[in-house]
Amino acid sequence: MAIPINPEGNGDFSGVKDSDFEALEGTFNATVEALEHREVKPETEAKYQMKNPGDKHPGLLHVTFAITDEPYDRRKAWNNVALNARGMLKQFLKALGYTDEDLNDPMSRINSVGIEPEVEQGKAVRVRLAKRKDDETQHEVKAVMPPLVTSDLP
Repeated sequence: MAIPINPEGNGDFSGVKDSDFEALEGTFNATVEALEHREVKPETEAKYQMKNPGDKHPGLLHVTFAITDEPYDRRKAWNNVALNARGMLKQFLKALGYTDEDLNDPMSRINSVGIEPEVEQGKAVRVRLAKRKDDETQHEVKAVMPPLVTSDLP
């Protein structure tokens, strides 16, 4: 069955401007728009099982960032953080405002409960984006950093 592409009955595409979205490069202010846990692909799970017999891969933290810098304030960026990539996960959590004290205390909420999407959504961060090597029409997140505070400015 066909999926209608003109549900409002606006006619053809003759008056529609081509998209001028280009891959973003540089460091941008952003907010965490969404966080969700995702399972890894079956081939990744199989490789993990070979190295860790009997253990299941902990999965990925899939993050959606909303760029807040104009004129890119309607753009998005996505990143997956493997929950077993402890260094990358720590960098991400520190960008969200967690301290070494929080992260090193086994009884802290982040370590005892885990990451709570509803708590993290809306938090300000900075993201460094680069064009993907395999597809220069898309960008990828290279780093997530804490937001700049006034005292950080020159």
